Amino acid sequence: MVWAVIMGAIAGTRSEAVDQILTRQHCVTVWTTDDGLPDNTVVTVARTADGYLWIGTSDCGVARFNGVEFRRIDTAAAADSSRSRVHRLLRDAGGTLWVSFLAGDVGVVQGNEIVIDRRGGADTLSWWLDEALDEHPGSHWFSTNLGDVVRRTAVGGTINWTRISTPGPGALTLRKTLVAGSDDEILGTDSEGKVWRLVGDECRAFATEAYSRSGAVECLARDHDGRVWAGTERGLATWDGAGFAPVAIDSNGEAPEAGRALAIMPVTDGGLWVLFAGNLRKYRAGRWEATAHPWNGRLLAAVSPRRHNVHADDREGGVWISTDGEGLWHVSATGQLVEATADPAFPNWQVECMETDAEGSLWLGLERRGLARVQRRLFTEPPVCAAKDGTVLGRTAHSMCVDEAGTIWLTEPGGGLWKTTTDAAEQVARPVASAMYTSVVASARAGGIWLAPQFASVFRQDGDERRDVFGTIAFGAVA
Repeated sequence: MVWAVIMGAIAGTRSEAVDQILTRQHCVTVWTTDDGLPDNTVVTVARTADGYLWIGTSDCGVARFNGVEFRRIDTAAAADSSRSRVHRLLRDAGGTLWVSFLAGDVGVVQGNEIVIDRRGGADTLSWWLDEALDEHPGSHWFSTNLGDVVRRTAVGGTINWTRISTPGPGALTLRKTLVAGSDDEILGTDSEGKVWRLVGDECRAFATEAYSRSGAVECLARDHDGRVWAGTERGLATWDGAGFAPVAIDSNGEAPEAGRALAIMPVTDGGLWVLFAGNLRKYRAGRWEATAHPWNGRLLAAVSPRRHNVHADDREGGVWISTDGEGLWHVSATGQLVEATADPAFPNWQVECMETDAEGSLWLGLERRGLARVQRRLFTEPPVCAAKDGTVLGRTAHSMCVDEAGTIWLTEPGGGLWKTTTDAAEQVARPVASAMYTSVVASARAGGIWLAPQFASVFRQDGDERRDVFGTIAFGAVA
């Protein structure tokens, strides 16, 4: 029954996509137009509560993916080719999926079609929606790619879209940060780091007293509980309704953090990954819980809030980060920092967007390379290792067991015996001269292992010492 389930899963995986890449730590599955994907440039992805993955493409509109096949979602009563070019898919707090098109149109997904809710005009760039901020009865709030605020209202069947310009110049490479607090207020920074609050249709700058305790604000973020946090010139601060209060942090035995907090990335376990000039640290429950290691300065420029960056919660307290021209990175909940694209088998793609699903799989929208799913491998290969005489551990293990001390023992064709407790393996003993392979290896209750080479005898292995328990003749009689 178990084998039937496993073989069925393998068969199903093979039928889903043409290309599958195995790296040392990950299994990467790729879908392209050859597999039904409408376009090989995927610019935005979003996951909805029903489990579907929604895909926005550069030239072929929107598609819905159920893990096996893609279904194109057409725009209702429209043959305009401009609505085939998608800028962003946005899922609001109520689960509604919005589509922002490069032409300035905004659509909403209803069933199996997209209904245009706002028609674009001449100033298309200013209407590229970036994020769904907040939702109230009769109104929705969004941020734009240039850092402005957009309000949609629906009163008596009449829909109105209003764009509210925020302080400071907007630029695609100098992004402002906007957040909606738990008390239904919208806060934002201008391109110079000053903070404003939206009151009606006006963005009102805070007085300098709001920063007196924290110092100048670099960026804003909202955690999964709706609390607003700020990265400031003095570190991490929180919004208390009147100003930004520095967060008292237990240093957890380490030197307390000092310096400017450049970016904040909230994760689902309640933690915040905070980027400083010289490291990336995780704050949770009043203390620094983890520090990314080994640190790599290439992350610094890529995760700046003043430019477009791509990151995603891994659903386990860590975060995925895609850097512009610097590969794909993952930092675990405990701080282990790994550059996934450092593996020669992992393609160094240009990542346009990313999203994690409920199982923790990472979905990547790629430029001209399609859609990719990155999953952690359940079984990984140890690095190539050799004995002192140069003998290399083969790729095929004939038998295996774990002893009482937790050491893994492996035999290979030819009778070689190896042991490992980490990613490295070492050869313990050469094969028995008359044996082509060891057919059985088993843990001994008192320590060590039992070996049964083919047509030879039964041996006991304790560490590097091996002894013959039964003679060849006696063993042959028993067999």
